[in-house]
Amino acid sequence: MKLNKKLVALLLLVVMVFSLAACGSNNSIVGVWKMDIDAILQMAGMSAEEYEQVKALVGAMEGTMEFKADGKMVMTMTMMGQSETQEGTYKVEGDKITLDGGSPATFKIDGNKLTITENGMSLTLTRK
Repeated sequence: MKLNKKLVALLLLVVMVFSLAACGSNNSIVGVWKMDIDAILQMAGMSAEEYEQVKALVGAMEGTMEFKADGKMVMTMTMMGQSETQEGTYKVEGDKITLDGGSPATFKIDGNKLTITENGMSLTLTRK
């Protein structure tokens, strides 16, 4: 049961990322960013055994987010041999990025790393 709660938390984080939206742009965020899937799994607070079980379950998982200069965003996730692409828009105001249907999240770019934080949960992406 403990594994199921952690898996649900992980899936909620992935859903949160899929929900990025709004309008506007910020040149520093424009580009393609790769998600660190291992970090997402580890952030769920799993034991080493649970981590390996989940990795085996989802297989090779990859994800990218592309922020375009016109305020549009494309996110692609590949998991268990299937890909899903979602399009949306985003709005940046200072160090905040607006999440669809929710409150603004804080973001920070440090070199080639983008970190988006909301409600104490962070997602780190690497510029491609």
